[in-house]
Amino acid sequence: MNTHLNKIFSVFLLINLSTLFGCGSNSAINRTEDLSNAWPNISLQSDRTILVNAIDERPYVLNKKKGASFIGLMRGGFGTPFDMNTTSGQPLAEDLKNAITNGMKNEGLIADSYSIGENQELDNNLRVVVLHIKEWKSDTYTTSKFLFDLKLEVLDSTGKVLASNSNRNISDSGEKIEKKATASPLESGRLALTSLFKNKQILDALR
Repeated sequence: MNTHLNKIFSVFLLINLSTLFGCGSNSAINRTEDLSNAWPNISLQSDRTILVNAIDERPYVLNKKKGASFIGLMRGGFGTPFDMNTTSGQPLAEDLKNAITNGMKNEGLIADSYSIGENQELDNNLRVVVLHIKEWKSDTYTTSKFLFDLKLEVLDSTGKVLASNSNRNISDSGEKIEKKATASPLESGRLALTSLFKNKQILDALR
């Protein structure tokens, strides 16, 4: 009798563990985030035209180990990681370029996206904002973690760098400096971008 009960219990346990793993995995597979909505809050008044560019410099993207749309990991049952990508399917740099552009438009600024090499005449009243993405990766399980290493530059119409500001939460060895859990990947990204624009030199260069 005990042997029979043990078999029933084992089957019951196996079914429940399989269900737990399966549900967790299914909810983690093919998850995306619309980071074009991660528009930063930019407190600025300016009559200049501002062009916005973003460049993905993440090593694992440059060496093709991850695609340009990769934004982090979503973990399923037992912490199994699955890649997360942009909802648009566009490269992360494109989404963040649009996010910054939209953040500026929300403030009433004249802004447009821009790519290096575009055949566009640049006048003296124009500024170019370039976001360098050295790291951007969320990791979501029971809580969300977010690694980022960003640099923002403001250039004039000749390509001269007028101001720059960096924001990162990882050490030179790649370890996360801040150990506390963060908000959602979208909100964490918005906060990271907003911090780049809370800089006197950046704002002065854009005025």
